[in-house]
Amino acid sequence: MAIVAAGAIVIHILEVRGYSRAAPLRFLVFLYAGVFGSMTANYRLLRPLRMQRRPWEVTENRDEGASTRTLRVRPVGHDGFEFEPGQFAWLITGSTPWSSQRHPLSISSSAERAENGAIEFSIKALGDWSLDVVPRLTPRARVWVDGPFGAFTTDRKSGQGFVLIAGGIGIAPCRSMLLTMRDRGDRRHVVLFYAAHDETRIVFRNELEALRETLNLEVVHVFEQPRADWPGERGQITVDLLRRHLPRQFRQYGYFVCGPPPMMDAVEDTLVNLGVSRGFIDTERFHVV
Repeated sequence: MAIVAAGAIVIHILEVRGYSRAAPLRFLVFLYAGVFGSMTANYRLLRPLRMQRRPWEVTENRDEGASTRTLRVRPVGHDGFEFEPGQFAWLITGSTPWSSQRHPLSISSSAERAENGAIEFSIKALGDWSLDVVPRLTPRARVWVDGPFGAFTTDRKSGQGFVLIAGGIGIAPCRSMLLTMRDRGDRRHVVLFYAAHDETRIVFRNELEALRETLNLEVVHVFEQPRADWPGERGQITVDLLRRHLPRQFRQYGYFVCGPPPMMDAVEDTLVNLGVSRGFIDTERFHVV
């Protein structure tokens, strides 16, 4: 419909010959139409055509609890791609790469390449696709992956350490960052603030505990409505809460925030009020894509 509408607009402008009577404006209209047409052709035709020759297949579909599943996929007949920890890719699950079932997902596995080029996506059940399609993806199911994309990555930030602040499935890119640091032997200090409604809504809890043994990692769980005897942090991520756990040199750290948009907005303002420069804060906002 967008293509038809754009074509109708161009024809209308050229046929009415009001403002478009001038040659420079007619040239500009043709230029706009050409740019729009080439971008559309690349996105709707050429990119899917290239992806068709580079299929992937599901090798594992794990139930992680908390309404979250992790899909492990591997390239078939090609080498896949390299990515940076925290980046995302488009996962296409229809019968062809031209399918409308395409979704931007953070890669949740280590950026240190697996032997078979496999990568993982951790997906929370939040809509029709994640509720109905994802659980039914069985091993050997054919999918397509378009990526990587994004600058939400520790590889592009230098710092004394990192502060990761995750809400809900925002833990997915943070997991990729932590697993990559483990595989690279990176011993820089990391503080992970993981916010959730309660203990039943957190993912990778055992894995995070194991990572504390191999990384210089502190994990701070923040529950909005914890059980009555919960000894840890509760409520929202506030300036006072951050002060209790951040190191003395916190202004020299890189900050990565991923979660529901209202949480990210509040946390970003909180960090700035604490004295962290906005240039040190990265957020991942899929609702903008």
